[in-house]
Amino acid sequence: ADRPPAFVAWPTKLALAPVLADEIAAQIAAVLSRPAAASTALPAAVHPPVAPPPWETASWHPVP
Repeated sequence: ADRPPAFVAWPTKLALAPVLADEIAAQIAAVLSRPAAASTALPAAVHPPVAPPPWETASWHPVP
């Protein structure tokens, strides 16, 4: 089965973090060296409108 392209890691000691980083870099290099099976581009979707800035919709009241 094909694994999803996600890496989750938690070094048990900070001294081991560089070794963990090297292991992850090697795994990423191996994944990137394989040809892609199919496009993973997202389908075209409707883009929602951009909300107006809050200062254009806020009600301002004078301070007594």
